[in-house]
Amino acid sequence: MGTSHYFIALELPSFVKERIQLQKEELCELRSFKQWTHTEDYHLTLAFLGSLEVIDLQSYQQRLADVVTTSPSFTVRIDQVNYFGHRDAPRIFWVGPERSKPLLHLYDLIQNIVTNVCGSVENRPFRPHITLAKKWQGKERFQLPNMIDPIEFTANTVSLFRIHPKNMPKYEVVAQYKLATL
Repeated sequence: MGTSHYFIALELPSFVKERIQLQKEELCELRSFKQWTHTEDYHLTLAFLGSLEVIDLQSYQQRLADVVTTSPSFTVRIDQVNYFGHRDAPRIFWVGPERSKPLLHLYDLIQNIVTNVCGSVENRPFRPHITLAKKWQGKERFQLPNMIDPIEFTANTVSLFRIHPKNMPKYEVVAQYKLATL
């Protein structure tokens, strides 16, 4: 097996990353997490691929080019704040979009690609999110903020990323695929 790990994600425009970062900075003073996500690493994961052989990487690149470029762009509204894990000490703190039909359709297309290349997909339900922080370590109980200021944008880029766990930022774009213009 290869040594690099990969994932497919919806890229966020720079202005969205900046707005998320500004809101995150307001929350940083109030939250005790071990790790905060670097601004450049904000994304919305559509499929985690793990370690890939070169032939599989090439297959993903070809299939993504065939499918994503013929799929329409769509509007995403980030307006949710939530967590994964235990309520008092979550392992992931995130913001995310509403589950829209176009986002779910794109997710299904990506899952079909993954099934065709590797034969199976993750069996966890799709919970679209953008990770802000990981591993609560505060002494006090975690208090989920009520709301974030909504952020709307046109989703127009799906990318294949390589993970570099020891770098900051951690994610490198290997290939980008533009969705068809609205």
